[in-house]
Amino acid sequence: MSSERDDAQKNKADLYINRLLYAATSQGYRLAIVVAATAEYAEQVLKEKAPECGHSTIETAPLGKKGSAHRKDFVDWVPDEARKALAKVGAMNGFYYSELYYSISETEHL
Repeated sequence: MSSERDDAQKNKADLYINRLLYAATSQGYRLAIVVAATAEYAEQVLKEKAPECGHSTIETAPLGKKGSAHRKDFVDWVPDEARKALAKVGAMNGFYYSELYYSISETEHL
């Protein structure tokens, strides 16, 4: 394994991913993820950006650890460049945030 690949694996283990998956009846789904250097900071950012009604669905996991296939799907959404940049800046100095909203309301599609 190359030194650069080893560094990338080490950096991934130092990051945490928080995800929120919230379904609003007859409105749609909201998926949001945050990656940061600490689990606490990732959760803080997600709570600031996401609606309060979805806070109970927040889950946290180390980015570099093996986990469920469901969590791995969310990890795959984090660009490698974001992981590298976050590993360089350290705790409380940055985060990666992404949000997807899928509407099931007919009026929003018109």
